[in-house]
Amino acid sequence: MTWQYGRRYLCGVIVGILLLPAYLHSSDLQGKVNAHWAEVIRESRTTLSIQVCIEPPLRRNSPIHHQLWEALRDLHANYARFQPWRPYPKLAVAELKPPHDGRTFWDFSYLDPLLVDFMKATSGHPVVIDISTIPQ
Repeated sequence: MTWQYGRRYLCGVIVGILLLPAYLHSSDLQGKVNAHWAEVIRESRTTLSIQVCIEPPLRRNSPIHHQLWEALRDLHANYARFQPWRPYPKLAVAELKPPHDGRTFWDFSYLDPLLVDFMKATSGHPVVIDISTIPQ
């Protein structure tokens, strides 16, 4: 996370903390709640999941590559999210140069091996592919 984004996040947290007491004492929140624990209205259905942010240690030349993907496989998570993003442009964006003169510059040589490893590690489970950084 760059300092610029870290600073925004920290400012948001600080503002939220400062406004929380006023929100909690708001008259809109007053009311009475009665819980009937013996009566089942609905069962919560949740699932274990994870977001895999694509970073260099997940690459095949990393000394911990195998352990990381094995841990994801052993988790048996449904809807694991494959999330390549901004800090590692070669891993996240398949076209770093914009097309010009009728040529394109797509290069999946960094991204594809990571996606293949992700799909192997999550085999048999539904997944979410979320390419969050688009070419310029």
